[in-house]
Amino acid sequence: MVSVSVIVSAHNEEDFIGDCLDSLLSQDCEDFEIVVVEDGSTDRTREVVEAYLERSEKVRMLSSECKTSAGIARNWGVAESRGRIVAFTDADCLVHPQWLRCLQAAFQAPAVGGAAGDVQGMEPAKSWVQEVLNRRHHMSPIEQRRLSSGADQKLKLSFERPSQRLPRLLKRLGLVTYRHDSRLPLLPVAPTANIAYRREVFEQVGYFDETNHGAGDTEFAIRMQQQSNLKLVAVPEAVVYHSHRANLRQLWRAFARYEIGDVMLIETFLGLDNDVRRQLIVESIAYLIIGVPWLSVKLVFRALRSALIGPPYPLYIQDMIVNFVTLMSRHFTRIRAWNLLSQGRGGELWIP
Repeated sequence: MVSVSVIVSAHNEEDFIGDCLDSLLSQDCEDFEIVVVEDGSTDRTREVVEAYLERSEKVRMLSSECKTSAGIARNWGVAESRGRIVAFTDADCLVHPQWLRCLQAAFQAPAVGGAAGDVQGMEPAKSWVQEVLNRRHHMSPIEQRRLSSGADQKLKLSFERPSQRLPRLLKRLGLVTYRHDSRLPLLPVAPTANIAYRREVFEQVGYFDETNHGAGDTEFAIRMQQQSNLKLVAVPEAVVYHSHRANLRQLWRAFARYEIGDVMLIETFLGLDNDVRRQLIVESIAYLIIGVPWLSVKLVFRALRSALIGPPYPLYIQDMIVNFVTLMSRHFTRIRAWNLLSQGRGGELWIP
């Protein structure tokens, strides 16, 4: 046994995995191992990892001949690892030198079953899409986000107001009430880009759901808290730097996968009841009918304002475009997902 096992799932990550392993090997921590699960890559990922096997005895590799899924790969890594604590990060991440030490410190409290760190965007950004996502703290589970200025605060509120008003309106009209169903748990969750669990958690509640490719980490965090007396805590000092999506096509696909995962979570907790399905579709249609024109008008207005007198602060128009793409991706995907699930065609949900 070692103190910590770090599981890294990698599929076609030759551009990132070397830097990820360099950052892991630079940890201010001695008693740990790194288990890379090479998931059927068709590029040079396996060769890059093999070079690290020769450099350090801390690195191990499990290799699959064909692509499986992130859940299957992580479960394989957990089963073959030896750490009393099992930590996870992604192949396209860099970790802070104090990352493992900060996560380990959280487990000194016996009631802690999982510890989640902060996910920050990797700098410098490679595109304006990445720059927007970095500013938004995309993927970070840490709620105490530090906004750099009053302008950022106003921008955040400008995006939140439509999404807050519309659910309230739909609820008052009696069209959408599923969000307040007591069967939907309101519990802390975190992505596997930066999280660690005690090994006993897997022994007690099982492994990741291998069928939910978009929200398996969310489902596992909820299951741990429901089926044990352990809790999930935030560790802001444990920082991981993630390379966010670099273009709008990647962004669309990412949010489509997130939404499919969320739909499957709702199916898990609320079932495939026709009333729930109707509410979800009504909500999505309302967002598309109201949200898309609203954002389009704001985008045109801000573009004209920027052309005439300059932008109020950087990336405002780009922020609007990202918001526009994510809104359409999520709600078109939700309608498609529920239709496929209701027809028993769940296997067609996932985007390759």
